[in-house]
Amino acid sequence: MRRRALLCGLAALSGCAGVLNGDTDRGRETVNPELAGTPEPPPGVAWTAAVDADRLYPAGDAVVAVRERDDRERHVALSTVDGTRRWRVDFEGPHSVRPGDALVAWSIRDEGAPIVGLDPATGERRWSVAVSRAPSEVTDDTVVVRRGDPTRTVAYDRVDGSVRWESRVGEVYLGRTTDPVLTLERTDPGDTVRLRGRTTADGTVVWAVSAPERVRSTDPVAEAGDRVLLVGDRRFYVVDTAAETLAGRGTVSPRVATDFGVRLGDAVVFGDGLPGASSQPPALLARVDLGYLGATTVETAGESLVPRARLGDRVAAAVQTGDGTRTVGVDPAAPSVEWDAPGVPLGGVSESVAVATRETVRAHAPDGSVRWRADRPTGGRVGALGAFDDANADGFVYGQRVLVVGESGVVSWDATDGEVRTATTAVGASETWTLADDTVVVAADDRLSAVRV
Repeated sequence: MRRRALLCGLAALSGCAGVLNGDTDRGRETVNPELAGTPEPPPGVAWTAAVDADRLYPAGDAVVAVRERDDRERHVALSTVDGTRRWRVDFEGPHSVRPGDALVAWSIRDEGAPIVGLDPATGERRWSVAVSRAPSEVTDDTVVVRRGDPTRTVAYDRVDGSVRWESRVGEVYLGRTTDPVLTLERTDPGDTVRLRGRTTADGTVVWAVSAPERVRSTDPVAEAGDRVLLVGDRRFYVVDTAAETLAGRGTVSPRVATDFGVRLGDAVVFGDGLPGASSQPPALLARVDLGYLGATTVETAGESLVPRARLGDRVAAAVQTGDGTRTVGVDPAAPSVEWDAPGVPLGGVSESVAVATRETVRAHAPDGSVRWRADRPTGGRVGALGAFDDANADGFVYGQRVLVVGESGVVSWDATDGEVRTATTAVGASETWTLADDTVVVAADDRLSAVRV
């Protein structure tokens, strides 16, 4: 089954390319051929449309269905209210699309193709920027790219494509946690670099620190107060942005995976696994402290561990075992595992973590006790946001809802008490889906089905 869960507010990606027909069917009142002759939707389904989609992504109060044909992509936007067509845009070759106030699209195959910004309401192209590589970062307000030779960092306005700011020549983008973005520039002598924090809005330098050249191979992964943590190449660095100094550095196990970390106070908890990836026991649990500038790594039961959510003063993590996935509560101070329970952790909400098995969904308190339990009217193995390749359903937390979307239906529960809010099995075997405007849209059997959550 093809499953690509693309969520609003996350880095929802899709494929596209150079615009061919960006002005087709933009009117909201246009008759939608996909709805012609559509029967009354089944119970629990808001609307259906005869649209075949390889993937979906949100665009404001619309959902966009993407269909690939002969090195072309057709993007059709439909209203999440009633399924009527909003617009259609054809693209040449595969692209990625980042939803937001402007749909930012860039080519996957052709690095020389421009980055374009589309109006999510009409599909019209607002702007186009000729660059030689994909964006380094797309924020809520900007599109950050590396340009030129020698390279510099340029940030474009996401809505109109104007240049917000650009760095000095030779100063390249490193990454960001929230705000600011981090850039670095080689200095003299050549074994050091100048690390800078620039505001995403206008590029103002708010701090600058000299650091070892090896910081190039790190990524900024967390911040706590005036301190920023960078991890990579078996090392970590802590930058004190207030004092503009490198406060500390150290080493971490090469098995530690820093792609998924959960911050709790001045500490960040990591595991040794990536969702869906195979590993070897024992699992590793790592803690990097931005306060006392140390790292602790301990072994624990299981094949791999992936932190998933903050849980009061604890961290909830997924542990892969020979018998499946279990949820554990981690005390980051030790660090150590305090409790475990069967099932996949879906996310944290209201000082609880939602956990799903084939039969039930539960909410666990920080001490592991069960706050509520509900039966699942749809079966199948659940993966957290597509984390497990052999899962046939996706589970996640959205606002005050716990949702499971899969080949056997769509179900949502109130995250505070476990009451069922939505339950339908009338959408077919899900091939791909997305969440747009409080509506889950599922593609199955050459048809889209919309379910309110």
